[in-house]
Amino acid sequence: MLFTLAVPSAGLKGSLSQAPLVLGVGLQRALTGLGLEEVQLRWPNDLTWQGRKLAGLLVEQDGGHLLIGLGLNVAQEADAFSPEIRERAASLKLAGLKELRREPLLAAL
Repeated sequence: MLFTLAVPSAGLKGSLSQAPLVLGVGLQRALTGLGLEEVQLRWPNDLTWQGRKLAGLLVEQDGGHLLIGLGLNVAQEADAFSPEIRERAASLKLAGLKELRREPLLAAL
């Protein structure tokens, strides 16, 4: 699942350089709240499960907006990943998360 969220940056407090960390921790908490255990934030912008990359997060500022981009592996089986990354990649399905419908998942995130 790939998506970008545009958030007005005018009212944001603190340094925008902290945004990736804050958003990464929020994403980690959301996935843990959905029942996925062992999710770790690997600074600066990756989420891992058992040491395997599960998601990538990018944040940039464009004009008056903070653009938050997220790529999250949802329903891939192991053979969906190329042989070069298969041992380093994970998905929510491989991690055993039962709820894989994208709409409720996106709402939780």
